[in-house]
Amino acid sequence: MSPEPHSSMIAQNTALHEAVIMMVDDERINMEVIQIYLEDAGYNNFIICDHPKQAFELLRFERPDVLLLDLMMPEISGYDILRAVRADEAIGATPVIVLTSSTEGGAKLKALEAGATDFLAKPADPSELTLRIRNTLTAKAYHDQVAFYDHTTGLPNRKLFLKRLDLSIQHAEREGHRVGVINIVCEPLKQLSLTLSQEMTEKVIGQASQRIRKILRDHDIVYSDSRRCLDIPAVTGDSDFSVLLPMVRDANDAIRVANRMMAASHEAIHIDGNDIHLTPIFGIATFPEDAQDASELLAKASAASSYAKQDPRRNCVLYSREIHEQIAGRVKRLRYLHTALDNNELQLYYQPKIDPATGAMVGMEALLRWINPELGMVPPAEFIPLAEESGLIFQIGEWVILEACSQVSKWRAEGMGDVSVSVNVSAQQFQNQDVAGIVSLALQNCGLDPKYLVIEVTESMMMVDPERTIEVIKKLKGHGVSISIDDFGTGYSSFSYLKRFHMDELKIDRSFIVDIDDDSDHNSRIIVSAIIAMAHRLGLKVVAEGVETDKQLAILQQYDCDVIQGFYFSKPLPNQELSRYALGHNISRKMKSNG
Repeated sequence: MSPEPHSSMIAQNTALHEAVIMMVDDERINMEVIQIYLEDAGYNNFIICDHPKQAFELLRFERPDVLLLDLMMPEISGYDILRAVRADEAIGATPVIVLTSSTEGGAKLKALEAGATDFLAKPADPSELTLRIRNTLTAKAYHDQVAFYDHTTGLPNRKLFLKRLDLSIQHAEREGHRVGVINIVCEPLKQLSLTLSQEMTEKVIGQASQRIRKILRDHDIVYSDSRRCLDIPAVTGDSDFSVLLPMVRDANDAIRVANRMMAASHEAIHIDGNDIHLTPIFGIATFPEDAQDASELLAKASAASSYAKQDPRRNCVLYSREIHEQIAGRVKRLRYLHTALDNNELQLYYQPKIDPATGAMVGMEALLRWINPELGMVPPAEFIPLAEESGLIFQIGEWVILEACSQVSKWRAEGMGDVSVSVNVSAQQFQNQDVAGIVSLALQNCGLDPKYLVIEVTESMMMVDPERTIEVIKKLKGHGVSISIDDFGTGYSSFSYLKRFHMDELKIDRSFIVDIDDDSDHNSRIIVSAIIAMAHRLGLKVVAEGVETDKQLAILQQYDCDVIQGFYFSKPLPNQELSRYALGHNISRKMKSNG
């Protein structure tokens, strides 16, 4: 038995005569005559059923490409079978050509109303019969290609993949074997799509899928007896693939398949003179150990690949209890995050920004913290991605801007002085929310002079949609706020776009600062010195973040860095502690003691 209707073969340009044709008639001789006609036309695959009561279950089991159905039969009529087929989600789209010797004038109309695809009177003319069969199969092939296959790769899409996976699991339950799913994430494709044209990106995906298919044609190490199995890759996302292994002995079989694909990925993909290297990540799950149905099994394989992405040392991960617990914890955090704002669990901490020339606190960066009664202090690296994926980032981001503006306004009223606050804006906010409008409203509500607000954006998020970035930045600057580029040097690192985007400040990423006090590492010092010098020529203020040692501070002072931020002066502080720090900490004395 095929685990899926043979139309998939047709849709992939296999000859129509390979289609499976099922016939249901209580008179076997009628079916044998029709089979002779169709064999003369080149068709070879037939299923004959002369017991109408068994027809429906046989249909669900065999999944033919087309059904030839007699209407007038004892015990159960063709109308009954036709209605049952159309009501069944699994086989409801099967083309049904009705054949009958009925002379009743309304028979044809009744059959069509019940869902018949076509109608032929008995005895059927051989030429007309073969023509109707061919036209029906051709139409079905086109429909299946559009509905079930990815246009870029020609691979089964998610809908068809899940359908095949479900059938494989049903077969595995009957036969007592295992089913494996490998989820493949080609993460670099997401980055390439930002720089390559859509045409080139599709070419890369197409070649990647060809490599997967080529690997999966060799089944000699999947089964010990070298039997061929239907390894079916399918596109499940913009840069993800999944592979179905309908019969495996254990997870090790799936690991061996993944290893073959991993080895093949080391060779560069050549596209229009460019060599593109993909580093795929593999997640593996098996039935029945990890899941009991198709959707769950695919989700578990996807979870395993997501887990692998978090650890650069691992590129192939089996689903496990550890991953299950991590997912359960993630679901729990997301549930609590939905009520975090209403329960006043979100707070802003502030890390001072220091002028190295005077020792004065000239500003601070607002950093979001989440303190939950049950979970405790949840790291931003855990809850910020959850907020972005769930859409909560819009509500939370708006609150952060308003809260930061409100707090600085209060501090200024208390006499803290001319200090600004920097607020990070997420990529989702920047691209999908009216950030300029939110900022304007917050400034008005708090009565804060816009010169005391700095909006921080990252390099990578700016380049997702440069034209929109320019538009948003212009609106923000129109309201009088400053714009800072965060984590400079970790993304696209081009000084040319700094002028185009009209930035006011750049922050050197901490990864460059951490090594500048290492006498054996001259490269970091050269890079930091060059960034500061070039930024100053462009009229930009420079902030160095992640400063922790006397030597790092001294070197940055030597390079005329404008602002210092890091644990050397202070960790991020809650409101009251920041107030005490600003009013009571003698920063100038500390600076002089280091001179």
